[in-house]
Amino acid sequence: RSPADGVAPARMAALLSGAVEDEVDSFWYHVRYRSELTPRGRGRRNQSLECDFTAPLKGEFWLTKEAVDKKNVYFHCSSTLFQAITMCTIFRFSCPTDYLSLIENQASDLLKDLHIPTNGVVLGVEEDPRHRGLYRIFVEHRNDILDDMVVCEATTNELSEIAAHQEVYDSGDFISYRLTLVYPDGSRQEASLQLATEKIEVDDQLAEEPSLRFPISPCVSRQLLSPANRVFVYTSVAAVRPEDLVAEENVVREDEEFKTPGTAGRQPIDMWGNTSDGTAEEWQSVGGGFSDGEDNPARATMSAENAAAGQDDKEEAKTWQRLAVESMLLISKLEEAPFKCPSGA
Repeated sequence: RSPADGVAPARMAALLSGAVEDEVDSFWYHVRYRSELTPRGRGRRNQSLECDFTAPLKGEFWLTKEAVDKKNVYFHCSSTLFQAITMCTIFRFSCPTDYLSLIENQASDLLKDLHIPTNGVVLGVEEDPRHRGLYRIFVEHRNDILDDMVVCEATTNELSEIAAHQEVYDSGDFISYRLTLVYPDGSRQEASLQLATEKIEVDDQLAEEPSLRFPISPCVSRQLLSPANRVFVYTSVAAVRPEDLVAEENVVREDEEFKTPGTAGRQPIDMWGNTSDGTAEEWQSVGGGFSDGEDNPARATMSAENAAAGQDDKEEAKTWQRLAVESMLLISKLEEAPFKCPSGA
């Protein structure tokens, strides 16, 4: 949308930032796969391209309710680089009407086992499958990488400290994608790709496998697709919601009641006597072998590690409590490209 549609850019930014939740719901279909039971940090460390097609899909996605034009459309999303590598944006998205009906009705129980047929253009950032620790931007169509570019090298800890701004602009003849990284020291890095839309105007194809990473599959015939053009945004890791934290705490509390007691709760049985199978000395060593007034360095080390792990959990929760939709901006009828790709990009 744009001022020509009666919505000022500032108003649209506020609308899509979650300031007016009801209007956000009126703009996007939102489906959260129910298989994502404990979203905090789960799935983030395993970015393997291997996938079991029979496994339920995870994460959540947003789809524009209204059709958008196939030209002069601009999309922007901000997140950490850690969140960005779990996401993808699909332009020129359309799907069969029966799948659209499932999305409209938020039938996540059915959708979690179905890849949505589409011939849309997938854009995003991911770990380079050829070089661990390197990250690339890519343009994908029907499971084929049409173009890619290595952007940066980063450790796992650095991913949460780098801000990632993803932009897509569809001019009609070209779809341009730009990633801007902002590092903790304030330095910036940009990379962009551009795809001629004539390359995606394909005729009917043979059946292909579903995507290994995204909840889509190549459609065998364009005749099966709805004529409406939309924008689709997916993340494989759903954000943490307050009700998720409450549910997870209840699960942990239940687990605590039935877990195996630790060494502090175990006592030697008298019938073992003084045999080597269960001597008092051995039981004491399991507990650490220290008196009440004596410090146990191993226990202190474990406490420090647990504290650090707890802090990591808090940081993960903080990172993933922000919904991707809260930082999305979508504008149509933008005739002048908001950014330019270098020649040859």
